[in-house]
Amino acid sequence: PFALAVGAILSALAVLWIYPATGYSDDVMHWLETDVCGGNAHLVTLAFGVVFPVVHSGLASLRPLAEKVVGARAWRVVFASCSLPLAYSWIVYFIAHAHDGLVFWDLQPVAAAHAIAWTINFLSFFFLYPSVFNLKEVAAVEKPKVHLWETGIMRITRHPQMVGQVMWSAAHLAMVGSTFTF
Repeated sequence: PFALAVGAILSALAVLWIYPATGYSDDVMHWLETDVCGGNAHLVTLAFGVVFPVVHSGLASLRPLAEKVVGARAWRVVFASCSLPLAYSWIVYFIAHAHDGLVFWDLQPVAAAHAIAWTINFLSFFFLYPSVFNLKEVAAVEKPKVHLWETGIMRITRHPQMVGQVMWSAAHLAMVGSTFTF
């Protein structure tokens, strides 16, 4: 059941958002780039930086009320249906435009810098997901539960996700320092 649920959600994401012949991603990106931001990649990523958190946090704040109306599982599907396309588009756009603007440094050709960045990125995931033991909770199949761990990564920091995000961001910024990545 878990594999089927994840497969169905990812298939729907691919068909309805990613695949150019049937998805809406290209249309939304064209509208955002040309009509809203006038072709400025910095403004597009800034718009994603405003829209995604508002949608993601806004829908999360509606959860107690919405679950009473449509049910817990249905609400998690609605939540994922809005958050996943926006997150996908923001990440893809950012990767495609990381070299836009004024480039202060580009360490991608330096093998040692590349290896260090990959190592830091790998280690950051130990902080980003310290208590993800039940993947069904992450994929919105089961209701998430609060996990308070007093061992492992929680002994190092009380804010492991923030530490992991800073590590991940710093490693990426060290590779390409441009006005777009700052």
